[in-house]
Amino acid sequence: MEVVTMGRNPHKGVLDRETTSDRQIVENALDRVRMLWPADRVFATLSGGERQRVLAARALTHPASSGGWLSCSAWRARSCRTR
Repeated sequence: MEVVTMGRNPHKGVLDRETTSDRQIVENALDRVRMLWPADRVFATLSGGERQRVLAARALTHPASSGGWLSCSAWRARSCRTR
């Protein structure tokens, strides 16, 4: 849960606390990658595949319009198809 919640940090101020909306976004992201059930486990105790799913959930906490690696990858895919 903490690792996925860190994905919300760029969208908050330094002293802002976690909101109900942040918690809902994190829970939805964990649910999408089917990792809601082990959300209370320590990241280091997860298997490699579970870690990848947690990191994918962290990426899902970013809004699509914020740019970042998701939109960059999409841009590369489009430019590669046009060549």
